[in-house]
Amino acid sequence: MVPRDAQPPAPGPRRFAVCLQRWILGALALPLGCLELDDRVPSVANPGGPESSEANVGSEDAPLPSNGETAASGAAAVSNESEQARTPTNLADEVGESGRQQDAPRAEPAPTELALILSASLLDFGVVGLGQTSIQRVEIRNRGNDGVVVSVEAQTHNGNTPAFEPGSECQGRLSPNATCELPVRFSPSSLGQWEGSLLVVSDRGEMGSVELVGEARAAPYLVSGESTFTFEPLEVGRAASHRWALTNDGGVETNPIVVRFLAGSVDAVDFSVLQDCERLAPGATCNVDVTFAPSSTVPQSGRVNASAASGIAGAGPLELELRVSGRAL
Repeated sequence: MVPRDAQPPAPGPRRFAVCLQRWILGALALPLGCLELDDRVPSVANPGGPESSEANVGSEDAPLPSNGETAASGAAAVSNESEQARTPTNLADEVGESGRQQDAPRAEPAPTELALILSASLLDFGVVGLGQTSIQRVEIRNRGNDGVVVSVEAQTHNGNTPAFEPGSECQGRLSPNATCELPVRFSPSSLGQWEGSLLVVSDRGEMGSVELVGEARAAPYLVSGESTFTFEPLEVGRAASHRWALTNDGGVETNPIVVRFLAGSVDAVDFSVLQDCERLAPGATCNVDVTFAPSSTVPQSGRVNASAASGIAGAGPLELELRVSGRAL
């Protein structure tokens, strides 16, 4: 028998095999308790005595479990340890495979802020008479920290005939936080609907556009069913009236209409005029009433003139006249 206080022998092959088995089953986790295993052989003093061997083992150490029992207990310990030691990456992979958790949403990159800002996306010039010009304005702002060079171009979608023309006020460099008001002119050359685009481009590669729309109609035009009128002879002191109708035969509204009586002689003082004409919309009519009240037997004559500024450069005023005459008995 080996004395109890003697130094135990070095681990034998069986102890090494058990540790190796636990190490493999524990998925690289070092199993605790390998250093406590005792693989001592039966006492040298009783090399062939089974009774003494069993007594030695039972009196000195707990019996070694079988290979199956060792594998089961070692696997349970490593499994618990590996559950606690799993990294977030492994957990994410496992959850992703089972579909129990969706990937976190990816943050979208912040949009790049444009330096050039236009105050409008549409300029509607409305209805103009053929040959007239309408002007609309759009504000261009540079909200960047650096100056930009701006160029402006207008395009007409009705063939190759230009109808929209930008001014030159905003062409060139625009300082940081500065604004510029750009006028755009609409001068159609034919009747109908017109469409186009205003393109604003900077040297930074930014481009903005404004839609342009307008309509061209026939210019205002005054017409009447008659041009002369003669009153029946009247007794001195009596009066008679005649109504003269004016109609706007154009496609746009007229400017204010001015009605005057122009005497044909110094004695033509017995005519008077009342009218309700201001502005005439397309197809609208106004009335001019001419009254003759002779004060003598001298024949008299004159002209009733109605005119309005056409708004068309070089076209002069719209003008219409009615010649009147009368005499007394």
